[in-house]
Amino acid sequence: MEKAIRFSIENKQFVRALKTATKVINRKTALPILGDVKLTMQEGTLTMTSGNSEAFITQPLADFAMLDGPKDWSLCCSPAMLISALGEIGDRSLVIDVTADNVMKVQYTLTEQTAGKFSLPVEEAAEYPTPQAVQAIDGVEPTEFRLPSSWLLKELSNARQSVASDELRPVMNSVCLDADREGLFLVASDGHTLYSTRYEWGLGNPEGPFIRSGEPRRVLIDKQMFGAIGDAFSQDGEVTVRCDGNHVEVSGDGTVINCVCCTANYPNWQSVIPQQMPHRIVVEMRALLSALRRVQPFTNDSSLMVRLAIEGQMLTVSAEDADFSRAASETVALQESTVTETLAIGVKSTSLMSMLQAAAKTENVVIELRDPSTAILLKPEDMTASTTALCMPMLLNQ
Repeated sequence: MEKAIRFSIENKQFVRALKTATKVINRKTALPILGDVKLTMQEGTLTMTSGNSEAFITQPLADFAMLDGPKDWSLCCSPAMLISALGEIGDRSLVIDVTADNVMKVQYTLTEQTAGKFSLPVEEAAEYPTPQAVQAIDGVEPTEFRLPSSWLLKELSNARQSVASDELRPVMNSVCLDADREGLFLVASDGHTLYSTRYEWGLGNPEGPFIRSGEPRRVLIDKQMFGAIGDAFSQDGEVTVRCDGNHVEVSGDGTVINCVCCTANYPNWQSVIPQQMPHRIVVEMRALLSALRRVQPFTNDSSLMVRLAIEGQMLTVSAEDADFSRAASETVALQESTVTETLAIGVKSTSLMSMLQAAAKTENVVIELRDPSTAILLKPEDMTASTTALCMPMLLNQ
């Protein structure tokens, strides 16, 4: 540092920002400085930046006061050491001095009689990478739209179980925001399950068009960013999403998350969802979920398959593992059923349970079926909801 710095900041929000910053810091990195966070004072605003080779997050820090030092400055320090040292201090004020020989000294007061201090090294921030800005490419403006942060955070959490972990098809490791002029579909699929839900903006919205600039686009957000997005944004307000095809930027309340997006084409997910399902049953969600949890331990360890058999107004959930001579079955009463003949289908128990919890936010869940070889659809009983979950079938041993 060319000149010494002295400032104060509230510990609680400082530690919260440090913990959010670590969501995008890799344990092993080719560039050692990316293991640090960057503190920047510019034009009276203090921000914290962290990142890796593919993603960065910049957060504003409030409740601070410059006590001495230059108007603008930047430095890098270890978040792990600060979190360990400050995590037990609680809601206290910190006084932080950074000397000209790159040492950070932190002081705090616990009570009228007790206080503490510690010091750690800091680094110059000149070598810290600058996040790649989302920008126009070949004269094409980036796609931009806004979403309620509460909706985005909730649906990313619901979709998490359907996002793949596939090294061969990295495009499936992302959630897809399939934006059009009237809103968007949020979609995730791992090849065995699919989760989709709709955010409807409408063409006649008095706040203007849904897509503020650019053209309709499928925006891909890698699942590794879910934790950072969940921590960085509150449930209140809105977030703005911008994408130029190479990078995605999610911003709101001064916080900006910038990450590389997969350039591969997301599959035609709508073609996977079967149409004109002739059979429909309605069952209490908690009753079905409880039955699955009790039967699931008796499934085969490799397949985890359960058998769903519909006869009359009853649904039988059963599992069997012939190798270990174990079996279980349980019946659940149906609220409604259009199935006139006995129909049985096999599904993976863990997939069905995760999709039930993601899609069925009402007391009862609607399950649509066709035959044992066609995927089943799960929907909330509220017919105005636009959420659909899909589970692929498994071959039953007759």
